[in-house]
Amino acid sequence: MRGLMQHDPLVVNRILERGLALFPRQEIVTWTRDGVHRETFTAFGERVSRLASALAALGVKPGDRVATFAFNTYRHQELYFSVPCMGAVLHTLNIRLHADQTAWIANHAGARVVFVDAPLVPVFAAIAPQLTSVKHVVIMGEADRSALPSSHDYEELLAAAAPEFPWPEPDENDAAAMCYTSGTTGSPKGVVYSHRSTVLHATMVNLASCLGLTDRDAVLPVVPMFHANAWGLPYAALMAGSKLVLAGAASADPAALVGLIQGERVTLTAGVPTVWTGLLQYLETTRCDLSSLRLVTVGGSATSVSMIERFKRLAGVDVVQGWGMTETGPVASISFPTEAMRGLAESEQFRIRARQGRVVPGVRCRVVTPEGRVAPWDDRTRGELEVKGNWVAASYYNDEKSAERFDDGWLRTGDIAVMDAQGSIRILDRA
Repeated sequence: MRGLMQHDPLVVNRILERGLALFPRQEIVTWTRDGVHRETFTAFGERVSRLASALAALGVKPGDRVATFAFNTYRHQELYFSVPCMGAVLHTLNIRLHADQTAWIANHAGARVVFVDAPLVPVFAAIAPQLTSVKHVVIMGEADRSALPSSHDYEELLAAAAPEFPWPEPDENDAAAMCYTSGTTGSPKGVVYSHRSTVLHATMVNLASCLGLTDRDAVLPVVPMFHANAWGLPYAALMAGSKLVLAGAASADPAALVGLIQGERVTLTAGVPTVWTGLLQYLETTRCDLSSLRLVTVGGSATSVSMIERFKRLAGVDVVQGWGMTETGPVASISFPTEAMRGLAESEQFRIRARQGRVVPGVRCRVVTPEGRVAPWDDRTRGELEVKGNWVAASYYNDEKSAERFDDGWLRTGDIAVMDAQGSIRILDRA
């Protein structure tokens, strides 16, 4: 017997529709050298439609890859929605890779159009001659375009584009976005996120047992938007109606970050440990008001107990570690202490927060020993961490060796880990 429920496709279009309809006056705020740029969700929606019209005029069709080479900005956020909602595939390029590797990734993905932030034009100019599939380059912001003479201007394209776009209805299993792994072992590998996985991941992020975003939050993803969809926060924030605060080219500037947190009353922020190390050093010498923050999330690499302690001492803020990979959508586990642990000493709670935590709803995990057996949750028996779930990759894009990274449908993460009796993961090493 089958259920008798309706089926509404899980597509990014629904996130866009909800955000625009229910939270029209909410803002997307971006740091710029000339001050903050503000855009309401209503204005955002109008520009997203024009952008889709402009992309169609450039010849972009469903399934085409549209690449970005950009910081965290309102224009990048516009691409996050316009591209997948029109049926194309958003392909974020890591601005910190070597030119040869970036070109290899863009060519492997078959990118047709690349959007480049103005400050990054000199960097991209070294990449452009190596690109084989790109037909158009679009510059976002004012820049000397002499190095890219045939490029388009983003704002000019939008001004000339039709204000309305006939949005299609993508299949929920169609590709929405692509992100490549760092390639620490061999060539980078392409992970292709579906509309379905993107919507489910955003829904999970907004659960109360995860990050619990609502329209009362102001979210500052310091993690780059080219790094695994900024951990899904650009989608989760619009779904929840949260204010989205973007640091532009200032993600490594502690003073700018503190200014955004104070000025926009940021409630949740996310970034890698190196960013928070710089911020903590700034807090040691500068009087700041970070009382709006309810949570700092750390990922990308392991945080330390001392970092968690310093945030509590200097700002009175709780830090929680998240773990995941490009292949896991990316959030797979979060290290919140459980209710049963609330009575523990603060130092013990800090130690728990420094673990990789328990898998989020929608993800399963196991530790597999070198002998091939599933390890007990004893915090001692180590093995390779494997995961499975609705936003975990099933294979890599156009990769002949893809099957080597999977074990009977489970993703082999390459991380050596143990699990304790509460199901909390602690990563020890790489395989």
